Amino acid sequence: IDITRVTVICTLCGHTYHESMKSHEVLAFTQSLVGKACPKCGNQTLEVAEEKDLIEELAELAEATGSKVEIISPETEEGQMLLKSFGGIAAILKYRAEQR
Repeated sequence: IDITRVTVICTLCGHTYHESMKSHEVLAFTQSLVGKACPKCGNQTLEVAEEKDLIEELAELAEATGSKVEIISPETEEGQMLLKSFGGIAAILKYRAEQR
């Protein structure tokens, strides 16, 4: 999955937000920040603070919550089905149901 998660920060007020995009779009996105106003303070001081592969970020989030991550290769039949059906990312969420 060729998706990069970009963290944008306003160097004046510290406001941050995230954008997800294909890796080849990051350079154009970075250039588009020049002259763009911060949504919080309105100043034109936005810059890319971090670029991270989406799979890496999701794995870090899973690790922080004690979740298990499994990578399924798109070279397998199961991986092809996952890619076609869910865009390559899926999760099985488990939680304890409340007793009433």
